[in-house]
Formats: sequence, structure tokens, C-alpha cells
Amino acid sequence: MPIKSDELAFANEQLAGMLKSGLPLEGSLRELAGSMQRGPLRAELMALEKDLARGTHLADALEHRDLPRLYKKMLQVGAEANNLPAVLQWLADHYARAHTTWLRLKGLMVYPLLVLLTATALSLGIAWCMSEVVAVVFVDIQFYSDGVKGGNLLVHQVCQWGPPILLGLLTLLLVAALALPVWRAKLCWRLPAFREAGLARVAGALAMLLRSGCSLGESLALVRELEGDNPAGAELQQWHDRLKRGEGKPGEFAQPGKVFPPLFTWVLRSGGENLAAGFERAADLYHARQAHRTESFLYAALPMAMLALGVLVMVQVIPLMMTVTGIMDRLGT
Repeated sequence: MPIKSDELAFANEQLAGMLKSGLPLEGSLRELAGSMQRGPLRAELMALEKDLARGTHLADALEHRDLPRLYKKMLQVGAEANNLPAVLQWLADHYARAHTTWLRLKGLMVYPLLVLLTATALSLGIAWCMSEVVAVVFVDIQFYSDGVKGGNLLVHQVCQWGPPILLGLLTLLLVAALALPVWRAKLCWRLPAFREAGLARVAGALAMLLRSGCSLGESLALVRELEGDNPAGAELQQWHDRLKRGEGKPGEFAQPGKVFPPLFTWVLRSGGENLAAGFERAADLYHARQAHRTESFLYAALPMAMLALGVLVMVQVIPLMMTVTGIMDRLGT
């Protein structure tokens, strides 16, 4: 079971407070683990405390722990710089923001899926009900000639079963996009709100690493490793390659691309030589943009969903109602 961001945020804030009050790291870990509920984070912290109590160096103890790579690196850097309380507080803020962002983005993923499932069920219900009416109109009532009746029946069957089939396919595509890691990673860097959240995450991690004392090359390499083979990881590798060639200024190594837009690099350059400040501004900017896009979508989703459902009902019902009205008119003449 993966460790949750909100648990990491709470644990780091508690650890930072204990260390500031004068408790050693081993004692702080023991106190914190004793107050936590059972779970993977509690187990890892207890194992880390036992290793430290036996005299194991922090770097060696962290190497065997199943904790996020960024988290382990930040703990090592903070301990080496004798600045562990401040680093833990940065980590608490980082994971608290990550948790809040994930809750918003989860709403963006779940809401369309619920709308599609509801629409598919409604469309199937309408199609089934209309099938009974179609049977009465086109079978029991011998009104049209066979040729005309067959043509009209085909049109009504398309209008009847086309929408639920289309909605079912869209639902399957959305489920596949959410379930398959490869699809999900690619979509997250192409969809609005998700793209802004990714940019804020990358910029925040780089700012935190630089403020804790890591070099730019080391920070880029670590974040690139964390991003993996997604589009952001590929562009971060290009940044790292330019840096190794001696292009050390922000305007040289941080070139705009498909993932990192010109606005991102412009904000980064606005920090001048203070790269940590530049990345921090970029993180704040794109976090705010992500929150705005998420709220805009959620506010617009409900009326758009109601409109789409109304159109769906009209497409399935109106053609049949027009046919029934025509039959009644001709029967009355």
C-alpha cells in the first residue's frame, strides 16, 4: 500500500516540532510512531528509528526504507546541513499541497466518469423502453408498406441504440485512461489542470532541493528520475544535458518545450541567480492556475452534464414521437 501524502505531511510537521523542541531524531521518531495508527508509514518510521538506535548512519538506514525517493534525499541533505527541522517543515508543506492538489484532480477524474456511467444507464433504460414502443408501432400496427416501414425502423433503431453504444465506448476509454499507467502518464501532461499540477510539482520539488543545499545538477537529475519516462522527464534530461555542457544560466539550460512553456522559463529567469526563488515562484503560479482551472471545470460541469443528458433524451425519443404522431394523424384521417 503506498504512503499517502496527507500522512507524510502530518508526520513531517510533527517531527519538525519535536526536533525544534530539542528531542533527538531517534526519540522524535519513537514518539511519533507510537502516536500513529497502524499503516505502512508507521512501520517504516519504526524501522528507521530502530536502525538509528543501533548506531546506523541515517543515509544507510534510509537506503533500506520504502519511503519516497525525494523524501529520503531531503532527509539526508537536511541532516548533513544540520537543518533538519526546516527541511521537515518544507516537506510537510510540499506533501500537504500535493494532497490538496490530488483531491481536486481526483474530482476531475471521478466526476466525468460518474456522469458517463449515469448517462449510459439512462440511455440504456430509454432504449429498452423505446424498443417496446417500436415493437408496437412497427409490428403490431400494420400501417406502412414493407419498404417504408423497414427504412423507418432502421432509422429508429440507430437513434435508439446508437447513443448507449457510443456512451459505453466513451466510458470504457475513460476507464482505460485512468487504469493504464502509460495512458494516464501521457494524458496528465496534456490535459489542462493536470498539466499545471505537474509543472507545480516539478518546480516545487526543485525549489525545495535547491533551498536545502543540493546542487542544480543533482536536483535536476533526481527530479528527472522521479518523473520517469513521461514528457516532463525527457525535457528535464535535456536541461541536465545542457547544464553539463556548461550552460549554467537559467536562460541557457531552461529552454521552453512542449511541457515547459515559455511562461515557466520566464518566471524562472525572473529569479536571477536565485534559482530556488525562481522555481518557487513558478510552483506558486502553476498551483494557482491549476486550482483556477479545476474550479472552473467543476462549476461548468453540472450545467453541461444536464444539457448533454437533455440532448441525449431528445435524440432517442423525438424521432419516435414524430413517427407516432404521424401515424395518429393518418389514422385519424
